[in-house]
Amino acid sequence: ANLYSLHSWIGICTAALFAMQWLLGFAGFLLPCSPVALRKLLKPVHVWLGSSILMLSMAACISGINEKLFFVLKAAVNGSQPYSSLPAEAVLANSLGALIVAFGLVVLMILSNGKWQRADPGPEDLTYTSLLQEENDES
Repeated sequence: ANLYSLHSWIGICTAALFAMQWLLGFAGFLLPCSPVALRKLLKPVHVWLGSSILMLSMAACISGINEKLFFVLKAAVNGSQPYSSLPAEAVLANSLGALIVAFGLVVLMILSNGKWQRADPGPEDLTYTSLLQEENDES
């Protein structure tokens, strides 16, 4: 009875992409054995995939809210007002959906603003230091 709606398909794809992004990010950026060339190759893919996952998660949230409203707000089934008459529950859920879209757009705007992005490392910064290493570790 599951996996029949677009909401479930988008949600599963989002969760799978997030897990893949997490594993590749861990392997590419945190493991001491990962070379700098691999990091340079992975960074644009990591950034693009992160933005794509954000958009997919927004779509999953909005489609889930909409699906729930269609299932719950049926006058003939449970005595509630139909969704088409826009009861208070529908207004609240639609407002939540609009806030999710606004949040996602603000985050994407921040991510695309060049002034707020970290500068690419120069040649002097290409020496490898593990992100898991202590600051005062003198090994």
